[in-house]
Amino acid sequence: RALDARPSLASALANLGCLAIEAGDPREGMAPLEEARSLYEILEDPVGVAKCNHDLGEAMVRLGKLDSARSLLVDSLRQRVLLCDHRGSTENLESLARLFLYQEEPVKGAVALSAAERLREELGMSRA
Repeated sequence: RALDARPSLASALANLGCLAIEAGDPREGMAPLEEARSLYEILEDPVGVAKCNHDLGEAMVRLGKLDSARSLLVDSLRQRVLLCDHRGSTENLESLARLFLYQEEPVKGAVALSAAERLREELGMSRA
């Protein structure tokens, strides 16, 4: 039986996109993340899709495309909640908190950050 390299390729592309974003080049990170998301969709891997949506949202924040970022981050949060991905949900809540602050919505930012902290405490998760 032949090995399917697509899961490894999707992971490598997602990592490449994240590295570009962290290196300060979010525009360069978009294409590999979008390709990874497409592969995860083909593979029917909702966790991978949700993670890519989060990372694409982070890239959009850094590019100043805040409405697009918000849409991606909210979509990713919905996906992660449905998947019971608690660690991912806290990551999304923290990203949304930052986004709300950028959009001058401090109350929403505080609520999102508080929800992330409560979830971390309830699950006994330390801050990464």
